[in-house]
Amino acid sequence: VLYVRQGQSTEEEIFSNFEGSPAFNRFLNLLGERVILKNFTGYKGGLDVENGQTGDTSLYLCWEGHEVMFHVSTLLPHSDTDKQQLQKKRHIGNDMLCVVFVDDEKTPFNPACIRSHFLHTFLVVHHHKGTYTIDAVARESVPKFGPSLSDRSIFSLGTEEQGAEFRRFFLTKLVNG
Repeated sequence: VLYVRQGQSTEEEIFSNFEGSPAFNRFLNLLGERVILKNFTGYKGGLDVENGQTGDTSLYLCWEGHEVMFHVSTLLPHSDTDKQQLQKKRHIGNDMLCVVFVDDEKTPFNPACIRSHFLHTFLVVHHHKGTYTIDAVARESVPKFGPSLSDRSIFSLGTEEQGAEFRRFFLTKLVNG
């Protein structure tokens, strides 16, 4: 999961984020639960659960028989001396699918700014005043996967029921991707 602040467009800018906004944290809470990595016994997703080399906490999901350990850019270790943030990129850049949370509706996200041989699909979420707009961008070699999106699928999060509906839709799209 990448966090993109308003106006960010380069890989270096995006990977340099070491904390997210309140809106980003609410989004993470919809996706899964924060877990302490030390001695974690569920699916680890390649994260270090013994020595803390990949941070102290991460985001985990067990949903409909699927275990997902999210590689969250703001929860992976940040280095002030590494402009490329290779520790973060090592995990996120080797995933097949990347969730991108853009913290406003006007900042475009271009998947080409993230250099990776493995990332094939991006689920891009733009946040704006209590709504999420979702786009799916995939390499040509990736077959279409459901649930289908309209040109720009917009979800309102005003009620708990709407949040639950968004979560079901998004997690289904994520797992199928």
